[in-house]
Amino acid sequence: MKKCIDLSIGTTTIAKKPDTDPDTSYLDQEGYESRRKEYEDGQFGFIGIIVRTELIGHIDTNPGKYFEMSDNVITSLWGIESDSGKDHIEEIIQEMKSENKAELLKMGFSSDEIDQSLNSAETKEEW
Repeated sequence: MKKCIDLSIGTTTIAKKPDTDPDTSYLDQEGYESRRKEYEDGQFGFIGIIVRTELIGHIDTNPGKYFEMSDNVITSLWGIESDSGKDHIEEIIQEMKSENKAELLKMGFSSDEIDQSLNSAETKEEW
């Protein structure tokens, strides 16, 4: 039985979500008392950022038999202070895109294919 597998890169999505279980232990350190109070007063919270690149596979096992499959390459970082500046958030997103790219390069995809998906990524904020 001859099998033909074609794997391609789909869309990349960047999601910003609330971190509902952050590690706030660093706020217990000396010198963080005012920041701890700001957190307790609800002046800031924590978020997670997820970069997900979709992989789409087409498998042709026999004439007339065709299957599709999908998987994802995902990187994420949680425990980011929600009042972090835009530049800091963008830096984190760029680092995670680089991690996704490294994984996709290991899978044999070209830089051009990967960059096309990463550069056209859609950002979703899920609150």
